[in-house]
Amino acid sequence: MIHLSTSGHYRHNVQQFAIVLLPPDGRPSPEKTPQKATNINMDDTPAIDTPVGRTFYFKSRFVFNAVIVIDALRETDLQTGLTVYNQLRDLRDYAGHEQLIERIPVADAGAMRTALEEIRQRCRDGLRPILHFESHGDKAIGLEISATKDRFSWPALESMLRPINVACAGNLGVVMSVCQGLYAITPLRLHRHAPFYFLLGTQELIDQGALADQLPAFYTTLFETGNLDNALTKVPSCKPFHAEKLLAVAVGRYWAQACMGRGGSERAESLLTNMKWQLGGFNDVGRLREIRQAAKNKIRSDVSAETLQRYADPFLGQRECSFTFEDMLAWLKS
Repeated sequence: MIHLSTSGHYRHNVQQFAIVLLPPDGRPSPEKTPQKATNINMDDTPAIDTPVGRTFYFKSRFVFNAVIVIDALRETDLQTGLTVYNQLRDLRDYAGHEQLIERIPVADAGAMRTALEEIRQRCRDGLRPILHFESHGDKAIGLEISATKDRFSWPALESMLRPINVACAGNLGVVMSVCQGLYAITPLRLHRHAPFYFLLGTQELIDQGALADQLPAFYTTLFETGNLDNALTKVPSCKPFHAEKLLAVAVGRYWAQACMGRGGSERAESLLTNMKWQLGGFNDVGRLREIRQAAKNKIRSDVSAETLQRYADPFLGQRECSFTFEDMLAWLKS
């Protein structure tokens, strides 16, 4: 469902959607099944040490009011950036949508930096864009810009997108119509702000025009239904990245493998062994039990709302985490 509201000079499309993580029997609980949802299977993410097939519900909210095509193709390339821009304008003009549609040609790395910095400044006035990149790309070098073939590394791009996402209150969307564009997520770190809310890209080399055949359906679905989940399914050659999903997987894996069950016990024994070497051994069996229990209690205490918040605050910034500690604990224990 799309709700329109006014902020600054821009009108916002506010979209609430759900990431659905299925319970053990594979059937969503009726009281938790959202109206619009998608199934995201955790099998394609780093494994969490929970029973096979365990998945988990959370709803997430996304705001956008513009699509900006950043066109870094050469003149000799198939002009898919211009094609996507014209398709977006037609979609807006003939279907009555209110999103701002822009195309910014960039000729070199300096122009790319200038364009992204100007977008950041506009986001402070209410712009909430999806940035659509058209460029050559490579998993190792990043973007290759226009006829100059300037290289714009993934870390350099991440460092420019991160302040934009901060200015967007964590609502930046990125579409990488770029060979191996999914590798733009490689510089991400949980201890600093996410550079985007979602990113759509491919791990593979792609033929020019291949994504251009699929992306119109993505934008049409997004504009007409306001359902990001459904829109992402229209681009089967790409994989979506979602910042909150990464947070859930990373924190859940840490808890499951290092704080709960066998993993927590092994970690406690490792701490105990280190302390034994530091102290030169334990003469008192009672003291040994006391220290072992204290180590276990300390490790278990890390499975807490405070720990989740400690990771969520720097990574999500102003965006409120869409799931709670209680939600995650029920998932891990199910």
